[in-house]
Amino acid sequence: MVVVVGGDGILHEVLNGLPEGSGVPVAVIPGGSGNAVAMSLLDGAGLACTPENAAFAAARGATVAADLLALRQRGQNGGLPIRAVLSSTWGLISDVDIESEVLRWMGGARLTVYGLWRILRLRTYEGRVCFLPAAGEEAGEAQGAQACGRPRGAADEGAELAAIEAGEGDSAWRVVEGPLLFVWLKNTKWDAEDLKPAPRARLADGCVDLIYMRAPVSRWRLLLLFLQLETGAHVGAKGVHYVKCRRVVLEPGASSTGKGGHVNVDGELLCAADARTAASQGYSWAYGEGSPVDVSVLPGASTLVAPEGFAEDDD
Repeated sequence: MVVVVGGDGILHEVLNGLPEGSGVPVAVIPGGSGNAVAMSLLDGAGLACTPENAAFAAARGATVAADLLALRQRGQNGGLPIRAVLSSTWGLISDVDIESEVLRWMGGARLTVYGLWRILRLRTYEGRVCFLPAAGEEAGEAQGAQACGRPRGAADEGAELAAIEAGEGDSAWRVVEGPLLFVWLKNTKWDAEDLKPAPRARLADGCVDLIYMRAPVSRWRLLLLFLQLETGAHVGAKGVHYVKCRRVVLEPGASSTGKGGHVNVDGELLCAADARTAASQGYSWAYGEGSPVDVSVLPGASTLVAPEGFAEDDD
């Protein structure tokens, strides 16, 4: 067993360092500013997200299988995917996460404070999101999406990605064009101890939960959205679109102000519109509509230690 004491960023590093398919159980003791994975595990057993509860679960040693998101970009990382246990975001959400690093001394409050600032000084983003909806998911004009041909994708097509699309024709793909406010790709329900963007997510459902919002949207509506995110009440709200997907291809574009523009993975910078920012931190992948990021699912690719009685009931 590997015991991780810290936040979701440290867990991200550990899971990417373990050999794929190792089956090594990983326990998470919350000690970061977000603690989303620990929250998702402890909340599933009706427990508070505390180090004591997590340590007791680690001592008992019960485990659950969990999917990982696989992020690929052609020519990057030696052809291997970057694995994400939590999420990948672009637009408003990602800019708040990355740009608020200068306020890290504030703890988790930095996201709230800087989020309010970014709503006041709102940016919109060009680009497009192509996605393959899971069976039974609504993804049409009501969601701002249109049918499209199969996207070029971001990775060489192998058996793994071909299996995702088995039995699906090109017409099953959907596309959402900018201007967009944010795109949120989730693997877990929680994104922080007080942030629940994906209440329909399950740790091992084989899906990427896609949440997005298109412009224009009033600042008042965005403020209300941020308040609703604490409980998941934003799902179904006007302008908020939520689709469970089997695969997503993201092509991020420029912002309306020429500033910002980040894609992150588990809170770490994946790529940025500003070359200096991209070179100074994170993975330094290419950013732009000609450099898509391909996101698929690795079913049950990790083993996490969970409290006895863990269950993911419908919210």
